[in-house]
Amino acid sequence: MTFVLFFAILEYLTGYNVITDDLVQLFKTGPVEPNTRISGLFGDEQVLGGYLLRILLFLFIIYSIAEKELSRHIKYFFLIILILSGIFIFLSGERSSIFLLILFILSIFMLINGYNKTKISVSLILILTWTMLILSKPDIYNRIVQQTFYLQLYSKEKNKIQFFSKIHEAHFSTAVNIFKDKPFLGGGNKSFRTLCHYPQYSLNIPKFKTGALDGVTMGCATHPHNYYMQILSENGIFNFLLIIFLYLIIIKKLFIQFLNKFFFKKKYLENKQIYTLLFFAVLLWPIVPSGSFFTSWIASTLFLPIAYLAKEFNK
Repeated sequence: MTFVLFFAILEYLTGYNVITDDLVQLFKTGPVEPNTRISGLFGDEQVLGGYLLRILLFLFIIYSIAEKELSRHIKYFFLIILILSGIFIFLSGERSSIFLLILFILSIFMLINGYNKTKISVSLILILTWTMLILSKPDIYNRIVQQTFYLQLYSKEKNKIQFFSKIHEAHFSTAVNIFKDKPFLGGGNKSFRTLCHYPQYSLNIPKFKTGALDGVTMGCATHPHNYYMQILSENGIFNFLLIIFLYLIIIKKLFIQFLNKFFFKKKYLENKQIYTLLFFAVLLWPIVPSGSFFTSWIASTLFLPIAYLAKEFNK
């Protein structure tokens, strides 16, 4: 993770991406203005924020398990990694990752026992840094604030607040059409990218009206951009209900922890247990666009703490 952060910092300070740019130019002409979205070692793929978020949440689990054995220097180093990760998740411009990070921070305040000064200090540092970046960088303001509102949250056409953009809604509608045709087993892993082109699944789905995609359905992509829609369309109702059931168990445990902390003043879960549950509660949050559930790096990071989660359920 430190390796990934190093090259993200390098890109922000120099304006050069180590994967896509010719670094020789850096020594000839010097630093330039960085891109609106920092991608670091991922080059053309805008997944830096998602990667940092997943590894950061996993590090919280490791830290909480090994905390008593860690030196003061390691604990300070963890705080630095935490703050830098929060900053570069923001600079990645990935709105879903930023939202999930904020959700995670709020959940820490509501659920984690102790560490009040640390929670407040780190949160203030991140809020101040994010605010300074928005106010000083017009491109970041446009990406994070204006585009989030006008493309994601507000529909001028319908004059109403919405959770997803028009294109995301088209993806979801296509996924539902596939599910209706293949309700029990779905179309198979990674089948959405092929089935979405079929006329019977793109029926009544809006089409692009301009540019190179003129006349092409908006509902087609490599995946539906939502874990639950993807599992529903590619794996059917039984797998969909399974993940819903597991997610509700996680939410139930966290809700009981919330009640015990604020109302009954009792200790229900240890911090390491809470961080493990939060890992899945945040990354599997249903009302947010997401990557492909079956992409290798996303799947591997989701499965990292699953053994410990199973251990908690057996208690």
